[in-house]
Order: sequence, then C-alpha cells, then structure tokens
Amino acid sequence: MPEPSQDLYRTEQAPLSTRPDKAARNNASDPDDKHVLDRFKIREICEGWPTYRDGADWENFRSMFHDDAYIATSWNQGPIDEFIEASKDAFAKQNEGMFYILHRVTGQTVDVQGNRAFSKMKVTITCRATIDGKEMDNEADCRFFFLLEKREGIWGVVFYTLLFDKDKMVPVNPTVGGFNVPENLVECYPSGYRYLCWLEARAGRPPKLDLNAHGPERDILYGKCKDWLEGKDSKMSRTLPGHPQVFTAEHQQFDVFLQDELLTKTLNSMAPHLWKMSIQSSANITHLHTHFIKGRHIIAAEDPCLHLVWHHDRISLKPLPKYLVSHDFWRLFLNPSTSPPNLSPSISKVALGLLCTYGYMIRHESHFTLAQHITPPLLPSDITWEQWCTFLRTFRTAIHDTDVSSPYASYGELRLTRLNFYIRFLLGKAQYAEAGHRQYATYFAQFYAPLLFVFGLASVALSTMQAELAVDILVGSSINRSTSSRNNSSRQNREVLRTWHGTWLLARWVSVVALGGAGGLAVCFYALFLFKYVSGWVFALKTRSGKRVPDDETFARMINDKINY
Repeated sequence: MPEPSQDLYRTEQAPLSTRPDKAARNNASDPDDKHVLDRFKIREICEGWPTYRDGADWENFRSMFHDDAYIATSWNQGPIDEFIEASKDAFAKQNEGMFYILHRVTGQTVDVQGNRAFSKMKVTITCRATIDGKEMDNEADCRFFFLLEKREGIWGVVFYTLLFDKDKMVPVNPTVGGFNVPENLVECYPSGYRYLCWLEARAGRPPKLDLNAHGPERDILYGKCKDWLEGKDSKMSRTLPGHPQVFTAEHQQFDVFLQDELLTKTLNSMAPHLWKMSIQSSANITHLHTHFIKGRHIIAAEDPCLHLVWHHDRISLKPLPKYLVSHDFWRLFLNPSTSPPNLSPSISKVALGLLCTYGYMIRHESHFTLAQHITPPLLPSDITWEQWCTFLRTFRTAIHDTDVSSPYASYGELRLTRLNFYIRFLLGKAQYAEAGHRQYATYFAQFYAPLLFVFGLASVALSTMQAELAVDILVGSSINRSTSSRNNSSRQNREVLRTWHGTWLLARWVSVVALGGAGGLAVCFYALFLFKYVSGWVFALKTRSGKRVPDDETFARMINDKINY
C-alpha cells in the first residue's frame, strides 16, 4: 500500500499555455453576454449525461451527440452508438455482476469560441457492486470533458472523456465486516481511481489507465481542449497518427491494418531456420551511417518483411511509422491491460521489435539527423533528438534479443540471396522477394559470369588437348612422308624427329601447364567456396548451441507485462 507521505493527489494549476485566451467562459470574459445563450444550451446538453444515461433514456441521450462522436471512459472506448449498446448491455447484466452506476453533478463551466466549445463538469460517480456477497459502493470524484461543435445551428458533443481525482470503497451496510480490499493489487493502478480500476479489472473489463487527474495526461487533455477551440486536432486522436484514414474505433479494420503494417508472416514462417542464414544477435544491425560507408543505397520499403534485407549495394528499411513514436498509441493500444480485446496480441511485440532496430541503428544525433533527411525520411520530421531520446528511455530495460518477437530484431540484417535460396526448400516458394529482375535481360545477366567462367575453363582445357593432338599428328605425318620416300633411311627419320622434338615438347608442356592451371583454379575456387560454406555452418551451429557472446549495448529488452507506461 502506498505510504501516506507520498503525494498521490498533487494538484497544481495547469500551464497557462493550455488555457484558451480567446474563449468566452463567464461574465468576466463575456461581459456583454453575447454567448450566454450558447453557454446555457451547452450546459443543458452536457447535463443530459447523468440525467438521460442514469435513467436509460437512450433516445434523448443519443440526441446530445453528433453522429461522429467518440466516447472514452475508463471501461469503454468507441463511437457513440457502440457506447450506447455497451451501456445497454451493462444495464441488462447488473444481476450478473455488472455495476449499477449513478452520477452526481457538482459544478460546470463552459468555454465558447466561434462554433466550438468545451465544458468541464465536476461529477461524483457511484458504482455499486457485490463483492464476496457484500454490497459495496465505489465513489469517484472526477471531471467530465465535453468537446462540442455547432453544426447547421445545432450544438452537439463530438468527444467525451474524463479525469479522476480520487476514489474510495464504501460498504453499503457499515455493520457488515469481513471484507478487505487487496491493496497489493490496487496500488499498481493510477492514484485517482485505483479502486475503480481494480473493480473493472475484476469484472473482466480492463480499465483505461491514462485518466488520472494527477498525471501528465491532465495537461495533455487541457492542451487538446485549447487546440479544439482554435480549430486544431478535430479528430481528437480518433485516427491513427500518420494515417488519418484509419479510425482506431473501428477495431476489426484497425487490427487488420496493423497486421499488414507490422506482422512479418513470411519471415515468421522461416524464423526457426534463420540461424542458418544470419547471426542471431542485435550486433548484426549496423549504425545508419555504416550503410553509406559500405556504398549501400537505402531503399524505403513499407513491407515489414523487407526491413533490414540487403542485396548487393542496397538495403531496404521500413520507415518508422508516426504512431510508433506516440506515447498515447503505446499506452492505449499496445498495453495488454488497455488494448482492444480483439487486437492481435503479437502486434505489440512486433512493434517493439521494429522500434528496437531503430534503437540499434540510431545511436547518435548525427544518425538521427541523417534518418530525418533521407528521401523519403525514415523518422517523423516533427520530433527532435531530445524527444527521441526521452521516448526511447521508456524502453531501456536491458533485455535480450530473444525476448523480442520479431525476426529482424533478433537476427538483424538478412541477405536477400540467402532468403531467396532457402525459401524454395522451406516454404516451396519461388523467391522471397524480387531481386531486381524486371526484364529478361537483367534476369539472364545474373548467369553470364558463372557461365563465362565455366566456358573459359572448358575452352582452355579443350584448346590444350587440341594443341597436344595436333602436334602428335604433325610429327607422325612428317615421319610417314619421310618413310614413304624411296631414299628413306633411319637417319632421315631421326632428323625429322630431331627437327620437331623441341616443338613437340614445348606444345606438350604448355598444354599440361594450361590444363593444370585451369583445373587448379577451378579446384581453388571450389575449395574457397567449400571453406566459407563449412565455416558459416560451423559458426551457425556454435551460435545455435549458445556459445555466442551477447551484445553489451543491447538496450531494448522488454517483457509485455513490465512495460513502463
């Protein structure tokens, strides 16, 4: 249980930069009462939340919102219509352990600027639940935030969320004892609503954990309210950062998009055999500038299976998506306790793997600057070196490569030629990826060098044998002409042999040396290939048996249930 001396409920004034300076909010800022009617209408709309929802008056409750409204509570996040259906379901299951929820409004303010407004409402939420056969009330003091817009003369809510100040557990019958709250489980939740979080998790609804009025999310939310009044950020993070066409509330489509963006399905199928093709170590991921030293061209590839795959003078790198450098994205969607239930659990580990590879490649500010100025850039252009370091500091927990569920984070850079070779035997596919053979000429050009080499060796061998045979035939022909002469004698035969003997010896030895040299060259190349092949397998087997030395600079080890959100 937290020590009483710990200031869990620190309350300070929000930064002045988050305060709207042109909004009308009370008599002091709206002395002429030009916006008093709008403020009254907005207040009436927002007070419909406790009135209509607590009474299950769903038709009137729905009339408070525009069609694209988004709701973010501790127990449910989604479009307004999905929230209403979830609320109906919760009302219907109150006898099955779901909470009976009521709201008490204690105060409200309204800020209006043009056709936009936001309202802050002080509310106490009471949730009645039965725990171990005893009725208990959770009372949570909180602040509701309504963002509204006037469309075609009608005000309506487009976004709702809340922050929790404090909560407590109260027995309905004080005389009934024997119930103890498990503080060791409660203390891990945010201070503003830790008992409510425990109740929701106990009921099978993982709570949203970034609604603490005493955390950094308070100033973030205040800033977003100001941005809303000034016409910015109209989507209010309902879309994926960097992909405005992807709505996070559409969970099924959102999950499919992230799987296409991050999962390396083909590479995962080959993962058990990647030790045959590369070193199982993050040390196999070189610094970004090293690729330029090696004369490689960096190719931006959106296909995650091509990330860190190199071929001759080029290497493919997947640009780091903007959403992977967003604290909100990691906290809301990659945290197992808050992510949507139908989101693939492997996505968070694969996303961590991709982020880790950039941690290895970008170690210095020069690497960071280089990554942002490559065309197209590998990192979002709107982050600074200090922000990058601060963001990565969250993940510096020193774990091994094997804890990251991502082949390219565990094996580093992979050679395309080896992938194309092994995939024929492992998966029965023709190739892993195109190696640049877009035309017949470039496809057949890859065979020119080995074919010319073999052809040259064969030509040398045949030429030497032909020269040897030609000399033997020439000498034999000369002796036959001499023998057929009428004045033939042994002395003349010897003269003929003496005349061609030197040429015959020279031709024979030249043929032997040429033939031996060609054969020796072929044997040397074969022996070199065999040596490198065997050496590679010996090293791979040693690595496989665990004899490699781990990389001392590894920083991105992370276990999913220990992420420091």
